Amino acid sequence: MKRLMAALALTALTAFAARAQERVVVAGGADVTAMNQLDEITIVPDRALVDNIADPLLRWAEPGKLGPGLATSWKTVDPKTWELDLRKGVKFHNGETFDAKAVKFFYDTMNDPKLISPTKTNHTWVESVEIIDDYKVRLHSRRLYPAAAGQMAIAHMIPPDYVKQVGYDGFRQKPIGTGPYKFVEHVKDDHVTFAANDQYWGGVPQIRTIIYRPIKEDAARAAALMAGEIDLALDLPPELVPVVQQRKDLKVKQVLSTRTFIMNFSKMDPKYPTNKREVREAIDYAIDRDALNKAILSGTGAPAAWLNPAMFGANNAIKPRPFDPKKAKELLAQAGYPNGFDIDFDIPQGRYLKDKEMGEAIAGQLAAVGIRAKTQVMEWGLFTKRQFSHQASPISLIAWVDSQADTDSQNRLLMLSGSTWSQGGDKELDVLLEKIATEMDPEKRKAMIFEQQDYMRREVYPISYIAQLGLICAVSAKLDWFEPRSDEKYFFFRPKS
Repeated sequence: MKRLMAALALTALTAFAARAQERVVVAGGADVTAMNQLDEITIVPDRALVDNIADPLLRWAEPGKLGPGLATSWKTVDPKTWELDLRKGVKFHNGETFDAKAVKFFYDTMNDPKLISPTKTNHTWVESVEIIDDYKVRLHSRRLYPAAAGQMAIAHMIPPDYVKQVGYDGFRQKPIGTGPYKFVEHVKDDHVTFAANDQYWGGVPQIRTIIYRPIKEDAARAAALMAGEIDLALDLPPELVPVVQQRKDLKVKQVLSTRTFIMNFSKMDPKYPTNKREVREAIDYAIDRDALNKAILSGTGAPAAWLNPAMFGANNAIKPRPFDPKKAKELLAQAGYPNGFDIDFDIPQGRYLKDKEMGEAIAGQLAAVGIRAKTQVMEWGLFTKRQFSHQASPISLIAWVDSQADTDSQNRLLMLSGSTWSQGGDKELDVLLEKIATEMDPEKRKAMIFEQQDYMRREVYPISYIAQLGLICAVSAKLDWFEPRSDEKYFFFRPKS
């Protein structure tokens, strides 16, 4: 640690001269997997960056609170129909007008069987779009869907004429939106560049160029910030905070994130030990969540029993599973593994704060009860490919974020059998999840989510909650106004005064 601090201090002495205020460089721990509205699936960095080039119908004005986007107002006409008034005077980057036809085209595209995309399930709740006039539409839902408004906040509009002209693949290569920034280029594993859109309906952007750089190593990101190479270092590790704070021209910003480390269990192979409830419960008891938070996250997070204690339906009477290695060993014996077993464990590197370290620490705790986890550390692209193709190891580490103050996204994308991240299924849980997804009465829905939490605690499936993360970043003087949000939204637009 002392050598690392000395190296960072030495790097700071050779800091680059300040660049023009109009150029901002942001660095995160992973490259984007999809830089377009058709395929965006992960919150960070994909959707967080797409937010700056494409406007959604609604925006989260603050965590848990929806505000207007390309729709200036929204209301339910009946339980399966939403009416939206659209913003006038908006142009796509290629000059196309945004209007009701664009909204209809977006949802028609997401319902197109020819479109193969991991994000489709976020939008196919809309069965059809009725155009009332040029700037008023009605979205007709396939089913009762209480989380519909939140889904509109990730419905980034696309230009109909351009997509028809270049096709889906052409659009993926050069995406166009209505946002404050235009996509310029993506050089894999090196950078993504955006340029200001001077015709933006919200005003001319103050920052003229934004560059996102994937810098996987935490220390390298911090060093790049101190050297003046970048202006925002995302996911700054806690142990480097004192080093950065020595610099008066840098600021550390911190908030408790709604992102939570979880362990995803697989049932895809009948030979996997994780098919047995006793094994999953043993794994749950073998994890010392408080120690992980203190040792890996330096106390900046919190032991978790659910995604976000503030989300709708969270039963805060359920506490994080206690650390009980004796109980874990008893359960392993009951499951037929008195001497433990060997198991593969997938861990991403560079995607989340301390992901590799967290995974390796968990593996160490499992080893103490006889579960010999072989860690498979991999870059984010390969990790997600294994997850999306349902070929992950029996256990894998993910950090899921609640960006909608609702359980809908984790239920639909992570838990439901056959869903994007699911590695198995539970028929009884599926039935309950489907009921939660369609119950429009808030109190009845809340009671069902309580039932879901009780069931998951009993069965320890399909996931185990580990620890809520602390979100730490550091900024240069250029971004002293920037504040991290618990829902991990990153908006860089500031209009010129």
